[in-house]
Amino acid sequence: MWTGKKGSQPDDFQMKAVNMSKAALLTNDPKLNFIMQSFDGDLILGLNLITQALKEEAADILSVAVMENQILYSIHVLVTVLCFYLVLFRNTMFSALKEVDVARKFVIRMPLHVLNHQNEIDLIMNYFHNEKEEDEDEHGEDDQDEPNK
Repeated sequence: MWTGKKGSQPDDFQMKAVNMSKAALLTNDPKLNFIMQSFDGDLILGLNLITQALKEEAADILSVAVMENQILYSIHVLVTVLCFYLVLFRNTMFSALKEVDVARKFVIRMPLHVLNHQNEIDLIMNYFHNEKEEDEDEHGEDDQDEPNK
């Protein structure tokens, strides 16, 4: 039997004895009866409040975790799409510029004396002449701005 002192309870406690001679006192004494009746459901209500608070907290934590997971996944998808777009765009532009160079080399190597019509020769010459003027205009505008400064 436990004496109330710390460490006096044996480790192999198997049975609890109740003194039934005082049980009638619990129902007859108005003060004890009031205490027993007023706190009858407090334990269950307290446990229900605790479990409700834990469930609400777990639901809040789970909703925040799901929201953060969706944000991270959205960022991942966005970065992946942007990377592929940039890589594809750069490769496409590089390929297009390469094809322009191939076409220019082809036109430069074309023997103009084989062409019969003067219109065809003028068209080719005007293409290169206009392109040369555009390049000079771009460089010329930069040169004109410098003396004004």
